[in-house]
Amino acid sequence: MGSCQSHDHHHDHHQHACAVPPQLQLAYYVAVLTLVDADVKPIIPLIKAHLSALQRNGVQGVLVLGTNGEFPHLNVRQRQQYLEVVVGQNMQLKTPLRMMAHIGASNLADTLALQAHALEQPGVQELLLMPPFYYPATELNGLADYVNTVLDRQPDDVPLFIYHFPKLSGVPITPDLLRACPRLKGIKDSSGDITHVRQLRDEFPDLVIMAGTDYQLINCDEAGANGIISGLANVVPHLLYQGLAQPSSDLENGLQALRTVAKSAPKPAVLKTILNVLGLADCADTLPVLPVAPLPVSVAQTLLNDFNRQLEALEDRGIIPSLNAH
Repeated sequence: MGSCQSHDHHHDHHQHACAVPPQLQLAYYVAVLTLVDADVKPIIPLIKAHLSALQRNGVQGVLVLGTNGEFPHLNVRQRQQYLEVVVGQNMQLKTPLRMMAHIGASNLADTLALQAHALEQPGVQELLLMPPFYYPATELNGLADYVNTVLDRQPDDVPLFIYHFPKLSGVPITPDLLRACPRLKGIKDSSGDITHVRQLRDEFPDLVIMAGTDYQLINCDEAGANGIISGLANVVPHLLYQGLAQPSSDLENGLQALRTVAKSAPKPAVLKTILNVLGLADCADTLPVLPVAPLPVSVAQTLLNDFNRQLEALEDRGIIPSLNAH
């Protein structure tokens, strides 16, 4: 992940994590929401405000158009246009966030078009590749060739990460695949299985491992992850920062409770509803991308009440500062 300073820490794997200030042991990325209107047009003021809020709360990098970014519901041109807007707004920040762009699609032509476009964007330091999905992994006996075809077009100085999220993609990233694609620099492991992170670290000491998680921060560190990529951090970036800077089991339990609320309906719809109400980005409501629908008012209100109740419990116990202080 670029030129990194090694840190004196009980895991030498942290030398691979970039842009990590001394107070954080793990790199801190957010899988940002795709903030668009009903016509799937980027809402530029909202994107600007959101990136700024993330940066103010200690976030170091963003993953654009991942799972929380609803990538399967946008076509290639929509994804390219959205990435261009995020890149433009990010470059206007006093200190731009690191940027990882997701290029995965269910066919090679779209993947290569997204890759070529992302590589042209200033400030995009890493790319992420979801393997082709829909057909079961047992039928994808050409997967290594597919990944290596993408790698053939990848500059050495722009790391390509592979996306391990078998629950949604149906395609686990196996050690055999990693061995067959040695130019892969990293993996986003969204399995939620800490044992898997530990196994990857043991077998691939130079692989950059970004855990797709909203909690388990202490376990991720101990298992050998280099960083996290969180969806929940879209709405509570200060909590994840605190969880990384000052780990505690109480905060981990609180984050897990918040995540449970966020996953009780389609997560992008829930997070967008919470984002608007919390006022982290003072803009008009943004909609999930069809075929995901906006939450019914009664469902949204119940979720908001549950989410706020969990936040207030953490504040009342002194585990976290009030969001209003940020």
